[in-house]
Amino acid sequence: MHRSGGAPGFLALLFLALLAPFSCGGPPPALDLQRSTDAPAVYQVSATSEASFYGSVSDLEGRTTLTAAFEAVPVSAATVEVEVLYLAASVEGANGEPAALGLGPLAGKRARLTFSPEGQVTQVEGDRELLEVQIPLMSVPALVEGLFPPLPGEETRADDTWNGNVPIPFPPLGDQPARAIYTLADVDPGTEPGSGAGTVEGHGLGVAPRSFEHAGVSGRGDLDLIFEGDYDSKMGYTRTERITRFDSTSLRLGDGNLYANGNVRLEQTTTTELLNPAERFGLGIE
Repeated sequence: MHRSGGAPGFLALLFLALLAPFSCGGPPPALDLQRSTDAPAVYQVSATSEASFYGSVSDLEGRTTLTAAFEAVPVSAATVEVEVLYLAASVEGANGEPAALGLGPLAGKRARLTFSPEGQVTQVEGDRELLEVQIPLMSVPALVEGLFPPLPGEETRADDTWNGNVPIPFPPLGDQPARAIYTLADVDPGTEPGSGAGTVEGHGLGVAPRSFEHAGVSGRGDLDLIFEGDYDSKMGYTRTERITRFDSTSLRLGDGNLYANGNVRLEQTTTTELLNPAERFGLGIE
């Protein structure tokens, strides 16, 4: 009798033990993905753009390399002022020799960014010398806007997604932004309230061909982008990398009546890092 009465009780305890992790585990960890407006921040940006033309007669290649540091100061909940601390770039032509561009006077120039309530950039304005400077294969407004990738502006859990605009880094493609979808790939909840971190991944949503025009050549092609960022609950994005590629599908010369036999590829890799005080001191940035 004792044995037959104990078995059901043992099985019941075993069943409850198996259910415990599922019934008491609670919701998965989350991060509050919102733009930080607490204090000024300094970002270092490294960008490399490459252009290539492959044709039946000849192949041409070019490269632009840029390094910069920007200080972002919150002005209000909806605006941030960005100042150039330094900006340098060089262009490498067909001979393979880099030629530095005279961008020193841009130090101290400023841009002001306006954000939507969700934390996405809606407007970039400021000093014309900065926003209209001509750098081959680079767009300075896109670099400034790229300091602040789109965020959902709310508590987000692993595998949640949101959409946002992405600035186009290549002037020949115009200034119509691309669309991207972002995913919170993983979450580390941290050991204290508000100390979590996570990784954000993104890719382009564009399916329609984009037009371009430059130096008497026009056409259409496909644009794609890949994004990865490290996000900290207290500091926002601490590091991001964005790769943007454009491949032409058709080329025209002059007034557009003559087709060209060849392919144009544009590619830019941009890395942005949030600098801590020690890193700023090491780079001579106060």
